[in-house]
Amino acid sequence: MGECHLIGQALSKELYQYLLQFGIPEDRITFILEMKKLNTTKRSLPVYMTPEHVTRIRRSERLLFQLFPEYSIA
Repeated sequence: MGECHLIGQALSKELYQYLLQFGIPEDRITFILEMKKLNTTKRSLPVYMTPEHVTRIRRSERLLFQLFPEYSIA
């Protein structure tokens, strides 16, 4: 199996650094750091994540949340 690279909360910065590792020229990827954040969803998290959804997700994905508690949902 190939290597797995996790990208966390600093998506733009981490993606930029990851692409540099592959020798992609800086001038081709600097736009990643310069772009403003863009939310393309039609609704925001509080609107569609009910307490019941959160409870179900916490239960079904408990192993992932144990391994990566920093990604736990409210």
